[in-house]
Amino acid sequence: MPVILRTEGIVKRFEKVTANDSIDFELKKGQIHALLGENGSGKSTFLNVLYGVWSPNEGRIFIHDEEAEIRSPLDAIVRYRIGKVSQHSDLVPTFSVGENITFRKVPTWHGFLIDRGAIRKKVLDLLDIVEVKLDPDSIVETLSTGEQQQVELLKVLAQDAEIILLDETSALLAPHEVESLFSLLRTLSNRGTSIVFVTHKLYEALRCDRITVLREGKVTLTADQQEVGFEDLLGAMFNQRSINDRSRSSMPTTEQEIILEVRGICTENQVNPRRSDLKNVSLSVHSGEILGIAGIAGNGQGILLDVITGFCHPREGQVLLKSEDITRFSSTHILRKKNLIAYIPEDRHKMGSLCTLPLTENAILGEGRKGSFFPRSIRHRSKISEFTKNLISEYEVKTAGMNVRADSLSGGNLQKVILGRELSIHADLVIASQPSRGLDFKTTEFVHQKLMEKRNQGKAVLLVSYDLDEIIKLSDRIVVMYEGALIEVPYGETDAKAIGRIMVGFYENKTEARIE
Repeated sequence: MPVILRTEGIVKRFEKVTANDSIDFELKKGQIHALLGENGSGKSTFLNVLYGVWSPNEGRIFIHDEEAEIRSPLDAIVRYRIGKVSQHSDLVPTFSVGENITFRKVPTWHGFLIDRGAIRKKVLDLLDIVEVKLDPDSIVETLSTGEQQQVELLKVLAQDAEIILLDETSALLAPHEVESLFSLLRTLSNRGTSIVFVTHKLYEALRCDRITVLREGKVTLTADQQEVGFEDLLGAMFNQRSINDRSRSSMPTTEQEIILEVRGICTENQVNPRRSDLKNVSLSVHSGEILGIAGIAGNGQGILLDVITGFCHPREGQVLLKSEDITRFSSTHILRKKNLIAYIPEDRHKMGSLCTLPLTENAILGEGRKGSFFPRSIRHRSKISEFTKNLISEYEVKTAGMNVRADSLSGGNLQKVILGRELSIHADLVIASQPSRGLDFKTTEFVHQKLMEKRNQGKAVLLVSYDLDEIIKLSDRIVVMYEGALIEVPYGETDAKAIGRIMVGFYENKTEARIE
């Protein structure tokens, strides 16, 4: 089969972070080529380079052996016939299937009246070619997630794409919908369409014709599907790396006080009932320890934190904080008012700060009702200013002043503000979700040091991170969340490959575990 797309030495940097490091890649005509890797390995960045969202810092792209200059997604689809389907739907939910599929080029009468008959015929012809059963007149928001993914693919095909980039499109699908997706992909490949299929699931990669593995932005393996197995892919994804210097005490014992206890939590995800439901999740976090929750993104970590912090209520189960039942708390307000919980959220811009307000306001978020800042409900400006100055100094925040807007800070410095604010609460429980995401090495080490200090002070720390090295480095105990259930990692296990097996569902005992 001829090579339809080829890259040489693709490098993409974001400030000091190299997301893609000298990537050589080949896609043949009619081939389904899996791009496999854990979170942060550079898969989506590479697809965005191919699709013209970002320009590479170095390297070249060839289409049909001719060098291509893809400056934008419009360039990709119009000049080079490259289409892309993302994990989250890009469809207009109130439009019909036919209207979405022909959105970029709607058939009309005399250039201004929509020709619905022509839309229907065009879509029916396309459905017949790819052997998909959909009603062109159905409204998209009434379709299942799997059906919407089919519409996304048909929309790209209607634009005459010969190369399709799929970015984690199976992540939101139920098992039977994954089967339908692969059936459609195989039909397309048999017709000569070339597909790059991004995934972190090994069994999906092994259903493709060829597999390339990325780790830390570099290609670690490229082979035909029949040449590799699970162990080969695991080794390429996670390597045989471990981190032993964790600056920790001996194994935590059950004699230490339980600060957080989660008992038998089950949920029903109203946003997407196919994904992230918690399945009888139980865990406990003791004083003086860091419990790390590892796992690929989208396996229920977010909804677990929402339950613990009161942003959503479970269908079954309890959440106890120092033996007090907090399951039905409507938000974190009461918890923070009692100085029971500190929360460093995953999204520092949307959840962790109010970006249009000055640092003085962001430094006291969640603290505003404390008497020290608002005695007799009167704002104590000098104390707020003093607190903010001390935070900036202690956490080495680089800023033009304490009255600048939060969104004027770099990501790392804003993270330090949030970290300083939350850790100043002196809460018994610290929840840190992706605390070093997007930070440089020096800032990451600073964040890690502060979390370990809290652990050493006898606080309980619940750490959620998609960075396996971070989990291994900081955690006293490790659990893995996979498809809404928790699996315990044996104490002292620091082999990333062994933990990675659990993260991708490749382990012997898949029974649900109670983590004590």
